[in-house]
Amino acid sequence: MKSVLVDDIFHLLQVFGDFQIGLAMRTAGPLDRERLRKALSALSGALPVLTMAFVPGRRRGRWKPHAAGDELVAVELLRDGAAQVQDFFTRPVNPCTGPQIKGLLLEGDVNYLCLNVSHFVADAAGVRELAYLLCRAYRSPDAIKPEHHDRGLDILLHQFPGRKKLGILRRTIEDIGSQLPFPPAVTLPGKRSNRFDRRYVIRQIGPDSTARLTALAAAYQATVNDVLMAAFIRSLAIFVPPGRRPAFRLVVTADLRRHLPPGLQAGQVRNLSGWVFADLGRDTGENLEATCRRVSARMDRNKASCLGMGMIPLVWLAGRGLPQAAARACLEKLAPKVLQGLAVPPSFTNMGRLDPQALMFDGRPVEEAYLLPPVVHAPILGVGVSRYRDTMTLSSGFNVPGFSADDVTALLDGIAAEIHAA
Repeated sequence: MKSVLVDDIFHLLQVFGDFQIGLAMRTAGPLDRERLRKALSALSGALPVLTMAFVPGRRRGRWKPHAAGDELVAVELLRDGAAQVQDFFTRPVNPCTGPQIKGLLLEGDVNYLCLNVSHFVADAAGVRELAYLLCRAYRSPDAIKPEHHDRGLDILLHQFPGRKKLGILRRTIEDIGSQLPFPPAVTLPGKRSNRFDRRYVIRQIGPDSTARLTALAAAYQATVNDVLMAAFIRSLAIFVPPGRRPAFRLVVTADLRRHLPPGLQAGQVRNLSGWVFADLGRDTGENLEATCRRVSARMDRNKASCLGMGMIPLVWLAGRGLPQAAARACLEKLAPKVLQGLAVPPSFTNMGRLDPQALMFDGRPVEEAYLLPPVVHAPILGVGVSRYRDTMTLSSGFNVPGFSADDVTALLDGIAAEIHAA
């Protein structure tokens, strides 16, 4: 099976990180192993790419069969749930040598089902849909039908006919201009390191603070995402060296499904994520509300024109304008040297809200769930947020000693503290 542009791009992006999206679910009691095996087999039958391996090529890649659907989940007895979950999500992965989904079933006094899904085949919204499909397949494997949608970007580009494509080019120019490295961007102190000591820091925000966040968004006439971004920026400010005035810039992910007709915006497993570049100047403002108003104004300008589409022309150039093998070799050789010493803007991704009604294993509910962003390599720092019921989970995947675990913990704690104190 031939690759699509998204596949070839994420093969190149592996230079910067693992690009796997994690989903952890704590279930109300143990799941039936045989039913789970049949559910995963039905899921891989509906989405064959899940059990394939990506094969890079000179111009573009292809997919080849790799594993059967019943080989995707390992079963372990629960010993130290948090440590085992951390270990599973930080194991080195390579979509070129294995399937695009792996699972871990932990059984004991507390029961977990963890999924690690390649960003090649799904973004955060796609992983949520994948989890809902798995729950449906657990109830009735025969109810899962093959998906025949196009995994490429053509369906997206069709929404911008004729002169509307000029808007994408204008957005590209604006995005490039907003990410020039001068003045330097605020980020955590980091350094080059090996890429094998992976870590996640996970910080949960309970129901009271989650309700507070929603109330702040209403009071500020902003989105919840705007308030989270403002809290993120204010937390970053603690890492600004005395006497320095660097710029606050963020790379924010955007779900490009917003540009599709309503009937195509949900219900399909695909990767349609884009990037938004927000340059918020050198001053955070006197309080969270002031920062949030600045964030909202910037994001409103972005939403007015081709939100998240600015990198599409550059993505096409990298994925189709250059031989893939040569582009990957250049990135592997040049990227570490170019990024070394640069203050790369951190990234923030709202991975969305998981639906408790859809996360139901035949009457057995999921008591806790959260999504994890990909592990990325220093000097790039990524933070993700997801919500399940009344709890929000902040998380960041990184390499030690590329970033200090204490610094990342302080950053996430700072975000929670800003919301609590506002």
